[in-house]
Amino acid sequence: MNHDVIIVMATYNEADNIRQVLDGLGDYPVVVVDDNSPDGTGDIAASYENVTLIRRAGKMGLASAYMYGFKAALKRRPQYVVQMDAGLTHDPANVPYLVAAAEGMLDSVGNLLVTGSRFYYPLPFLNGRTIISLMAAWIMRNLLNVPTRDATCGFRCWPATLLRPILESNNYQTRAQGHAFQIEMLYHAWQRRKTIVEVAIEYRLTNSSLKPMELMEALQTCWTLWRERRRS
Repeated sequence: MNHDVIIVMATYNEADNIRQVLDGLGDYPVVVVDDNSPDGTGDIAASYENVTLIRRAGKMGLASAYMYGFKAALKRRPQYVVQMDAGLTHDPANVPYLVAAAEGMLDSVGNLLVTGSRFYYPLPFLNGRTIISLMAAWIMRNLLNVPTRDATCGFRCWPATLLRPILESNNYQTRAQGHAFQIEMLYHAWQRRKTIVEVAIEYRLTNSSLKPMELMEALQTCWTLWRERRRS
């Protein structure tokens, strides 16, 4: 079992997908943060020997779930923490690809964030979340000077030496509760390293609609980061 890499996933009602994801990950250690899924997702995850299950009392938000998972993973002193979705939007077979990209950068620029991008390949159609990501990426490039194609991709390989100081900075907690926390984390990674590597990933689109609350949270997050940058 490769303890240099730990996978972190946040789950809620993923019973239809979680077995396929975990089987695809092989013997990687996995931390699953489940918000007490009524469909039994947590029980399925707990049946795998390589899975550490953190079962929370109820739906407490995607961002806080990943914060729990990141902190639990870092306690094991891995070299890399890989975050990914549990709903088959991310291909488990691409985990070694992201890790290899991170390892390949060690000699040239040191530890940095490697993040997947959905926008290197033509997408058969756009859904609500990819539209939000494209808008957020435009704002980040043009207002925050963060060179990114995909601002909200949840498939990332974090070196522990980068993730740990972000989480330990003033006991960091994300302002965003939903997918917009990906924007915050990407911005803080850029502020620390001034280098981010994006790699093309295959992405399974869902029929997610454009949700006004998610759009507002993404725009608010970008606005808050822009104001912080102006004050610094």
